[in-house]
Amino acid sequence: MYSPANLDSPSTKFNCGFCFRIGYNSKFFISGDLEQSDKFKDKTKSGLFDAKKRLQDVKGIGIFEFGMEDIVRNPIIGEILNRYD
Repeated sequence: MYSPANLDSPSTKFNCGFCFRIGYNSKFFISGDLEQSDKFKDKTKSGLFDAKKRLQDVKGIGIFEFGMEDIVRNPIIGEILNRYD
C-alpha cells in the first residue's frame, strides 16, 4: 500500500480493497509514520490516522505504536529526536 500517511480516508479504503482477498490465517499490516506525511499538515486528515481510529476496536486487529524506547539506531538519533519534541 502507498504510504497511508499521505492518503486520505477514501483512498485508504480503496487501497485496502486487496485485503478482502487474503485467506484465513493470513497476516496483513499497514505501517506508516504520522509525523512524515508529505500531504497533510494536520495528521488527523491522513488515511493512517483515520484507519487507526476506525479499526482500533475490531477483534483480530492489533495496533502498535513505537515510542522513543524502540529506537534501535545509533543512540544519538534518539537524543536528536528528543530535542525536537
